[in-house]
Amino acid sequence: VCELKSPSMSDFLWGLENSGWLKHIKAIMDAGIFIAKAVAEEGVSVLVHCSDGWDRTAQVCSVASLLLDPYYRTMKGFMVLIEKDWVSFGHKFNHRYGNLDGDPKEISPVIDQFIECVWQLMEQFPCAFEFNERFLIHIQHHIYSCQFGNFLCNSQRERRELKIKERTYSLWAHLWKNRADYLNPLYRSDHSQSQGTLHPQIAPCNFLYKFWSGMYNRFEKGLHPRQSVTDYLMAVKEETQQLEEELEVLQERLANLQKSQSGNNKVKSKQQDRSKQFGLYTSNNSLANTPQEYSNDLKSFPSRSPSQGDEDSALILTQDNLKSSDPDLSANSDQESGVEDLSCRSPSGGGCLPSEDSGKDSDEAVFLAG
Repeated sequence: VCELKSPSMSDFLWGLENSGWLKHIKAIMDAGIFIAKAVAEEGVSVLVHCSDGWDRTAQVCSVASLLLDPYYRTMKGFMVLIEKDWVSFGHKFNHRYGNLDGDPKEISPVIDQFIECVWQLMEQFPCAFEFNERFLIHIQHHIYSCQFGNFLCNSQRERRELKIKERTYSLWAHLWKNRADYLNPLYRSDHSQSQGTLHPQIAPCNFLYKFWSGMYNRFEKGLHPRQSVTDYLMAVKEETQQLEEELEVLQERLANLQKSQSGNNKVKSKQQDRSKQFGLYTSNNSLANTPQEYSNDLKSFPSRSPSQGDEDSALILTQDNLKSSDPDLSANSDQESGVEDLSCRSPSGGGCLPSEDSGKDSDEAVFLAG
């Protein structure tokens, strides 16, 4: 059906229906859900057996493990599941996928059906799986590519005899190295779908099995290729993470600014309290601009001890002289010159050096005039 060059819608649906592909997918899902319910709800052991044991058994047991254990829904857990239930269990990769010469009748897409069952579950539970559909597509591609040794030979015995482990590389190391490309942006480890047992809807009225165009039409080359939903969600997630990181930086910066502002307010409050204690704080926080304001501020100082009375009286005397003096200090130049002449003359009228007492009187006169 996928290889038709230009099929009509009716031809495509007719071919898909006649292939019976979705019926096989539903049969595998029904068997896996039955096993999961028996183990989880009824608490019984289940024996799984088919004609040979390496095809249908691996399919239904793997689906049941995905439904029961959240670990297998992670990227690393899914690698372990394939290695355990398919590679180690003895699935015939060479016969089923025609990697080497063999009987064409043995070729069957068994593991392809299991991988599509996983995708159908991802459609029902988009938040339950850590990996996206690109992860499944790359695993399916390398099953046929033979670039890695995981899916070569029919059993573990053949791999040991051919020394596949020593001569080839492992696919899991390659996928894990590029795991950022396979992450599901909707996955949350604490989400209800990511914990406990999954209970898929199998009734046609609740869920319809879909055609996986991402797998079977991935090589279609259209004129206007659309961006996949996964790529779009990954881009949105990366942008959201960048915005969250920027928000954390801004919140931290805001907290530091608030802390600094709080510290400055505390220091300012302490300074104001100290000013109030020593009488240096005024209600309008203005500086004194007139002699009267200076004198009022000086009088507001606390009284001193009795032993300092002389100093207080001298301070009061100075304040009185300041009040009685002429505000215009430039007009006292003549008085200062007159004081200088009196101090330099002797009683006889001749010039002489001033005495010690006259020097004291001169200094006191200058101090009072100033």
